[in-house]
Amino acid sequence: MKRNMLENMIWRGKIKKEELPFNEVDYLILSVLIYQRLEDVKSYGEGLTIKELYPIVCPLPLSEVKGFDTNRYKLWALCASSIRFSSLRLDHFSISTSNEIDNEEQFAAAIFSFDNKDAIVIFRGTDESITGWKEDLNLGFEDEIPSEKKALEFILEYEKEYNFLTFCGHSKGGTLALYVSRMVDDLIFNKISAIWSFDAPGLPDSLATGPRWEEIKKVTKSFIPTSSIIGMLFNTTLNPYIVKSDSLGILQHDAFNWNINKESFVLSHDRSVLSKYRTKTMQNFFNNSSKEDREILVEVLYKVLLSVKENNVFKLPIAIVEHFSLFNKALESLNEKEQDVLKRLNAAMREARLSSIETIVGKTRGKSEKKEE
Repeated sequence: MKRNMLENMIWRGKIKKEELPFNEVDYLILSVLIYQRLEDVKSYGEGLTIKELYPIVCPLPLSEVKGFDTNRYKLWALCASSIRFSSLRLDHFSISTSNEIDNEEQFAAAIFSFDNKDAIVIFRGTDESITGWKEDLNLGFEDEIPSEKKALEFILEYEKEYNFLTFCGHSKGGTLALYVSRMVDDLIFNKISAIWSFDAPGLPDSLATGPRWEEIKKVTKSFIPTSSIIGMLFNTTLNPYIVKSDSLGILQHDAFNWNINKESFVLSHDRSVLSKYRTKTMQNFFNNSSKEDREILVEVLYKVLLSVKENNVFKLPIAIVEHFSLFNKALESLNEKEQDVLKRLNAAMREARLSSIETIVGKTRGKSEKKEE
């Protein structure tokens, strides 16, 4: 019987980790927990358990909570009252945010442990804001984004306290886990027992190569939903497991909607046609564009999307319809170079669309031929 994350926690929370060792579902739960505001913990200091952290990071009555915070509040409540997670202790955390143009940054990371020398390092992903997602897209043309630098500094500061490190993260959080694993020296890398990545963009080709990358692939388990968009950005050589979801399109990035079958995820044999189409579009564009063009594309998308006065990515489709005149005006204001980059993106989309149609036709023809045989 399939369940979502909250439904699964009602069962999972009663199971001791000694009875069922932490697996992909547990690390996804932790990767989602860290989206809640750890900023409010600073005045209390480190060393608090999940049970002790709960009233600090979730101070409001559930009846007053709205939007995406609702499920996060519920998840924290379930974890805080569970046998499985309640005693997990926050050893260290770091938070840094900047919304400045050309210096977008959303970074947060935490180290948890069960009173031992085995650390669970959780890197926070991007929130629902366009500003946060812009930093993700900056990966397409920047050698190192601010969050990657902060993530590496965080690990270098605290890794000496632990014998083993388990990395996990959802969205950009998974990318940060991969980046740190790629950049640390051999002594630290040998401490990394596992990397859990959930619908996370890959690393650029310049980093996703060589002996270290091959070692990273051996300890990494990557998971994406069937219609993944974010998790198929940039290098995708990790061969991810594909998880079924109750949502559609970009909403599948929300891990609360991933299907779980008691102990583990409900898996699919393949990605959706839409996911493949979007991946092919980005590959076509990136393979035929310079770093400058990629930067222009990101800036254009950022400028045009912000024109509709909505900073929540998941609410953008409705906002574009409601404020189409503003959206259209922003498009018309683009200079010649910016318009040229958009035209080439449209060309990449057309090429990807044709490729998708050919694939569908080929599969349909193959099935028909088998039936005739």
